[in-house]
Amino acid sequence: MKYPGTTVLVLLFCGVLTAQEKVRTVLFPSREAVLASRVESRMLPCSWRIGEAFPAGAELVKMDDRRHALEFQRARAQYEFHLASFENKRKLRERSLTSDFELKKAEFEKEMSQSAMQRAQLELSACVITAPFAGKLAELITREHETVRPGQELCRIIDDSTLLAVMNVPAGDRKLTAVGNPVKIRLDDGRIISGNIYEVSPQADHRTGTLRIRVKIDNRQALITAGSTGELLHDQ
Repeated sequence: MKYPGTTVLVLLFCGVLTAQEKVRTVLFPSREAVLASRVESRMLPCSWRIGEAFPAGAELVKMDDRRHALEFQRARAQYEFHLASFENKRKLRERSLTSDFELKKAEFEKEMSQSAMQRAQLELSACVITAPFAGKLAELITREHETVRPGQELCRIIDDSTLLAVMNVPAGDRKLTAVGNPVKIRLDDGRIISGNIYEVSPQADHRTGTLRIRVKIDNRQALITAGSTGELLHDQ
């Protein structure tokens, strides 16, 4: 006696096995960051082009700092005034020519003006956005000469000197779920690259019975483009 439902289940099971045999992967940059403005100002022309490599600490984006420079000069002048006033009150107190209250008041004003000066200095320094790591400019989110507010995204950068190939592999395959094991991948353009398993998800997908792994691939020669796709080679 034939059971149509059983036939369907067998076909579906075979289809799942076939799909699992072909493991697709996408190569992502090892690091990526979206840099935002910390001050309200006007974005000046960027000195780096899309795709151009830069070193760590490079000045990526500059803001118009004229207003913030004036604020810092004003805050510094106020601090110097209150500092001199405090020193004067201290000398007077030593000679009993003023009260403790007046000395404490002068000290408080000095400390408050010092905090204001330091805050103005931080805002002035925030007019220059530097690269937290060496990489490439991937996208300019804000247009040049546009006025931005604190927190507004300016640009996106990536570090593609190392790539991470992300894929889902059978949870029961110990060879593909052990950190440090070598892995080979055939890119869609036919090239074969290799790397080592860098991360393994601690939790399997209950729907597919797979674990997500990340394979670290050396790309210091910039031969592979981030976002490339490929297929896992099982005969390793």
